[in-house]
Amino acid sequence: SSFPSISQYNRIDEKKYSAEAIAENRICVSTPQKTALVLPDGFLLKEKYRLKFFTVGGMASIYQAIDIMTDLKYIIKEAYSSDINEKEIMTMALLQERDTLARLSHPGIVKAIDLFQFLGTYYLVLEYVQGKNLDVYAKKMGVFIDEKDVLSWSLQVCETLDYLHNLPEPLIYRDIKPENLIVDVFGRVKLIDFGIARSFKEYKSKDTMAIGTPGFAAPEQYGKKQTDHRADIYSLGATMHYLMSGSDPRERENPLLFPPLENFNPSISQITKKIINKAIKLERDERYQTAREMKSDIEYALKDYGVMYPAVREPREAVRIKTFGDIHPGILSFVLPVLTSFLTIFSIGIYPLSFLSPFVVGLSFIAGTILGVKGIIRDLKSQSYGMLVISIMGTAINLLPTIVVVLVVVALIFSGFF
Repeated sequence: SSFPSISQYNRIDEKKYSAEAIAENRICVSTPQKTALVLPDGFLLKEKYRLKFFTVGGMASIYQAIDIMTDLKYIIKEAYSSDINEKEIMTMALLQERDTLARLSHPGIVKAIDLFQFLGTYYLVLEYVQGKNLDVYAKKMGVFIDEKDVLSWSLQVCETLDYLHNLPEPLIYRDIKPENLIVDVFGRVKLIDFGIARSFKEYKSKDTMAIGTPGFAAPEQYGKKQTDHRADIYSLGATMHYLMSGSDPRERENPLLFPPLENFNPSISQITKKIINKAIKLERDERYQTAREMKSDIEYALKDYGVMYPAVREPREAVRIKTFGDIHPGILSFVLPVLTSFLTIFSIGIYPLSFLSPFVVGLSFIAGTILGVKGIIRDLKSQSYGMLVISIMGTAINLLPTIVVVLVVVALIFSGFF
């Protein structure tokens, strides 16, 4: 999707105006979780990232962003609040998330790209994942998601948790829920939002503060004990229950009470029910003791579907294969004349290539001009000025030969050649 222009707002020159002036241009948005002041769509951050508001998280405002020099997409988290104390808390959470992600390297974990400060506010740039979070999937399905899909996704989450829990300094994620699990277009699951993840400390009797999402947080996360890796296993089990039943634990009077799955979805297999029921035991000694142990049972359950590990499948929506037409038209406007020029050189003396190559080259110049103009229009709409320069240059390279080709064709028509 294209990123809108900022023309409907007062243009902010970031070098000229103060943080206070930019604050006056912020827009108040409300989500079910929070109300926040956010930057307007189209705002150019750090003369590089064109922003589009996405949502408000617990500890940051979240934008989709496009790098105007490369056309690459990112997610940017902003630790901004008009309340100084709240802003300080958000900043600490953002810095902690950056420090956490900096020491992680796993295909199931979103990558941190950059962290910078702009006019007193911190911004964290994250990898953009093309896909949907599991809460969107659940709401789209309306009732519940296919058992095979949930098992396949949960298997991948177990693998990611196994990595986190077995680091030299084990990391407890503490906030597994459908919104924090994104399935990309190839069916791969990525864990996002490490804002409240923490290292396990053997000497502590309980966490510094009770934190997590009611309904998905383990009982020990309510402040009575220190959370360990088994809290993540509980949260994954609660997520699986939600996806397979359609019953949101956040809407129940007692978020720790899970109704039997068969009340909602009688088709669920016995082994899958056992996996989920074991994962959501209130006493953590009765749960799976490791993510690897849970993963092993999920692998066994998937064998009934004829699926062997790794159980990554194509998504419900058709995967769009990259084609020649997906290349930026401005780049193509450069490439076509070069390729056809080589054709002319190598076809010398080779019939019928030597006869046809002038026509092919002429057509390539016309096509290159059209592609260049198309690129210019696209870049102006998205305000991608880096690519705009390439599109203009590509158009210029093709335009003069195109004019010559057109004039020659017109002359030949009037001379009776055709």
